[in-house]
Amino acid sequence: MNDVWRRAAAWIIAGGAVVACSNGANDGGVGREGSSLAAAGLAASPAAAASRAPVAPPALMASPATVASRAGAAHPAETDPDAAGDESAGADAPQSADRAAENAEVWCRARKNPNPVLFRKCAHPYGTSMVTWSERVSQWIYRQPKDRNPILDQTGKDCAVDQHGPVWFIPPIENEAPVFRGARACTIPHGKAVLLDIGAFVNPFPRPDPNYRPAPGQDLFDYLVARAKRVMDTVDLLQVSLDDKPLEDVLGYRFVSETYFHLTGDTSLLGFDPRITGWGQPAVSDGFFMMFKPLKPGRHTLWVHGTNTGGDDKTYTYHLTIE
Repeated sequence: MNDVWRRAAAWIIAGGAVVACSNGANDGGVGREGSSLAAAGLAASPAAAASRAPVAPPALMASPATVASRAGAAHPAETDPDAAGDESAGADAPQSADRAAENAEVWCRARKNPNPVLFRKCAHPYGTSMVTWSERVSQWIYRQPKDRNPILDQTGKDCAVDQHGPVWFIPPIENEAPVFRGARACTIPHGKAVLLDIGAFVNPFPRPDPNYRPAPGQDLFDYLVARAKRVMDTVDLLQVSLDDKPLEDVLGYRFVSETYFHLTGDTSLLGFDPRITGWGQPAVSDGFFMMFKPLKPGRHTLWVHGTNTGGDDKTYTYHLTIE
């Protein structure tokens, strides 16, 4: 993989929590494996809603293990009527992952939203969970050609590429330097929610490296999620502010795939991520995302800062105009 892209990918944590990624050939160090595009912030925009039906690679894919849902509370206006689930579900297995996820959501809903400008972590904005929105960002990024890919855009000229629907995606800014300060400007239509991709590690399968596969008897989903987790766990600081007002518990806005989703990468990106096949691949995502409720018309500033245990330090400033 291209060294520049490897460094970019490392920045899956768009604000500075950098995680370097490679094609999997080098598993010698933390943060040195996985999807370069994904890490780079190429977690994609929800513009087009791709199917999330599990894809089954022959002889490898076992039933995906259920991952307990992230904590966070959902206001009625932020989710569909059925989002809370049925309290009677899983009564015969109170220790199950499904029951744990349900209890976490109930707890989430009972708490006061610490960041009123954001949809809660357990919300279902526009009828879709935050986990699925995080995956749609990756899909959006991966399908854009290299010459107009928003994550490679240093100024904001490509910020409107393939943006559709009620949610507008804000990806990280790719740069190879371990310490970086970057800024981008973007004009967003009034009434759109804003999904900030702080950084995510997207892990598609298969890879060119034949050794990158689960051990005999190991579930492929668990294997991919564990690899992504190892990278994302290196993030040790994240700060986000909107118009100079800091948001709370940024590290708590971490979302992990609960099953496979389809990822189709544009082949012009092969020089950056050799795992791209040009057809739908099963993938998982682990990253930090915040969805802002529609902002008031006018100018706004989003500021993101992050670091990781490898010494990377990134700061991104997004100058937004809502009109």
